[in-house]
Amino acid sequence: MPSFSATYVAGILAGTLILLLVVRLRAELVALLVLVALEIPGILTREEALSGFSSSAVITIIGLFVLSSALERTGVADYMARVLVQLGGRSEQRLIASLMALAALLSLVMNNIAAGAVLLPATVTAGRRVRLAASRLLMPLAFGASLGGMATIFTTANIVVSSSLSQSGFAPLGFLDFLPLGGLVALLGIAYMVFIGRHLLPSADPFADQMSGIVLPEVYQLHERLWEVQVTAESALVGRSLAEAQVGLSLGVTIVAIFREQSSLLTPGSEDRLRAGDVLLVTGGAEQVQRLPGVMVGRQTRVSGYFNDPLVQVAEVVVAPRANILGQTLKQIEFRRRYGVTVVAIWQEGRAHQTDVGDLPLHAGDALLVVGPAERLAQLQQNPALIVVTPVAASNVVRDPAKGVVAVGITTLVLGLSIGNWVATSIALLLGVVLLVLTHCLTMDEAIQAIEWKTVFVIAGLLPLSIAMQKTGLAALLGSTLVELVGAYGFAALVGAVFTVTLLLTQVIGGQVTALVMAPIAIAAAAGLDISPRGIGIVVALACSVAFLTPLAHPVNLLMMGPGGYTFRDFGRVGIGLTVLCFVVVVVGRGLLPGG
Repeated sequence: MPSFSATYVAGILAGTLILLLVVRLRAELVALLVLVALEIPGILTREEALSGFSSSAVITIIGLFVLSSALERTGVADYMARVLVQLGGRSEQRLIASLMALAALLSLVMNNIAAGAVLLPATVTAGRRVRLAASRLLMPLAFGASLGGMATIFTTANIVVSSSLSQSGFAPLGFLDFLPLGGLVALLGIAYMVFIGRHLLPSADPFADQMSGIVLPEVYQLHERLWEVQVTAESALVGRSLAEAQVGLSLGVTIVAIFREQSSLLTPGSEDRLRAGDVLLVTGGAEQVQRLPGVMVGRQTRVSGYFNDPLVQVAEVVVAPRANILGQTLKQIEFRRRYGVTVVAIWQEGRAHQTDVGDLPLHAGDALLVVGPAERLAQLQQNPALIVVTPVAASNVVRDPAKGVVAVGITTLVLGLSIGNWVATSIALLLGVVLLVLTHCLTMDEAIQAIEWKTVFVIAGLLPLSIAMQKTGLAALLGSTLVELVGAYGFAALVGAVFTVTLLLTQVIGGQVTALVMAPIAIAAAAGLDISPRGIGIVVALACSVAFLTPLAHPVNLLMMGPGGYTFRDFGRVGIGLTVLCFVVVVVGRGLLPGG
C-alpha cells in the first residue's frame, strides 16, 4: 500500500500531465506550480524544492544555449551549411544525406532547434537552386537534428537523465557513454531516410519552384486577393495616415503600396498619408475591399511590376519555436511599424491566409510573406523570434572569420574537457561561456539573450518532481510494477517497454518533460532486476529523441511545418518507419549500453 506522500506525488504527476496535455497550460508555469505544490505540504524541503535552479543539469543547458549561439553568430554553422549543401550537388539523395549528416553533426555540440534554424535558409536555397521542393528536404533536416542528439550528452533530455542518475546515487553519464549506441542509431536512421524514407516524403509542396520574387505571391495565392483601388476626392481616407485610416483594424485589408504620378510609395509606412487620386495596391477579400470608403476598384495592372521592382523585395519569414511573439497577432506587436515591412499573407495550418492577417495569432512554424526594402528585411535576421528563409540582397549580418576560428577552438576545448572527464561537463560549459565573452565572440548581453529561459524554468521546476518520486518511493513502486509486467522476459523486454512508453510520451509532451518523468521510474526498475541503471537511463534518453511521429514531439519539427507545407499526417507517414527502426536498433544493440 503506497504511503500518503507517494499517493500525493502520484496525484501531482497526473495533474502535471493533465495540465500539459488537456488544459495546455504553459509548461514553465506548470513547472513552477509543481515546485510549490511539493514544498508547501513538506514533501520536499525548501532546499530540495529549489535545487533545480542550482543543479548541474540546468547549468549545462544554459551553457549549451550560449555555445550554440556563438557558433551561429560567428558564422561557423552557416559556413558548414554552405559547404555541405554544395557537396550535395543536384541529387536529392546526396542532398538529403548531406543535410542530415550536417544537422546530426551540429547537434553534437548545439541545441537541436539552433541547428535546425541555422540550416533552414540554406536548405530552402539549395532546394530552389536544383528545383527541389522544400518538403523533400526540411523533414529530413529536422530528423537529422534529432538523430544527432542521440549521440551526445549535449541534448536536454540526455542532460536530465544524467542528472536523475546522480540524484539516485549513480555516476552521471558522459559524452562517450551515448556515442556507441546513439551513434549507431543516428547512422542507420540517416541511411533509412536516404534510401527508404525519402520516398514517403510529400512531393506536393506549396513552396516548390520558388525561383523568383514574383512566384512567392502566386504560391500564397495572393493574386486572388490583390486589388487596385483609386482614392476619390470625396473619400474619407484623404489626408489620413495609414495608421489613422485603420483599414486593417476595421476591414481586415492591408495597403501594400501607394502609386502616384510623381512619387510612388512602394513600401509605405504607418505615418504616410493618403491623397486624392492615389492608386492603392491592397490585399483582402472582395467584400472588404468594396467597403473601403470613397474608392473605385480597378484592374490589377501594376501587380507584376510591383513585385518585380528592384526597390521591393519579397521574402518568407518563419516564426521560430519558443519565440516571444507566439500567441500574439501582428497588430499587437505592431509588426509594420516596428520592422518597416508589410506582411501580406500568412501560411498557417496548411493553407494561405490573405485576409485579416493582422488578427491571426502567430504559431511556431508559421510562414509569413513579407514585402519591403531589402535593408529592412535584413534587419529581421537579427531577430531571434524570426527566421528569414529567403536570401536577402542587402544583409547586415557581418561574419568575422577570426571569431569563428576562436569559437571552434573554444568548442573543441569544452568537448575535450568533457570527454576526458578533466572537469564536470557543467563547469566545462561555463568555462566556454566565459572564454566566448572574453574573446568577444559574444557580448555578455548576447550570451544572456541566447538562453531560452522557458526551458530553464521547465527543467528547474520539474527536477524536484523527480526527487519527490524517489524520496517518497513512488519511483520504486512504479519501477517494480514495470518489473512485474516485463521482468520475467529479461533485459531485452525491459529495454523495449521503457523505450516504447518513453517515445509515446515524447510525441505529446516532448522529450524534456518525458525524461523527467520516465528516468526515475526506469532507474528504479533497473535496480529491481539488477540491471545497469546507467544503461537503462540511456534507453530513456534515446527514446526522448525519437520525435518523428508528430510535429509536437519536438520544436524543430514545428520549425519546418510552415516552409515545408507539412501536415500532421506527413510526419506520421514518414516517421513511423524511422521510429520502428530506432526501436529495433536499441533493443538489438543493447549490448553497447554502459554497465555499472
